[in-house]
Amino acid sequence: MAERLKALLAIGRERACWWSTQLTAHESVKGVLTALNIDESTIRLKRQRLLKRA
Repeated sequence: MAERLKALLAIGRERACWWSTQLTAHESVKGVLTALNIDESTIRLKRQRLLKRA
C-alpha cells in the first residue's frame, strides 16, 4: 500500500496544477481514498472503533 500511495502522490505532484483547477478538496480526497480502495463505510467503521476505545 505504501508503494501505491507514493505512486499516487507522484502523479498528484505532476498534475497538481490541473487538479487544483478541476477538483474541489472533497473530490480530491474522495479520489485518493478510492485509489487506495478505502470507501466511506470503512472510514465510518474505523472511526467507531476509535471512539469505543476512547
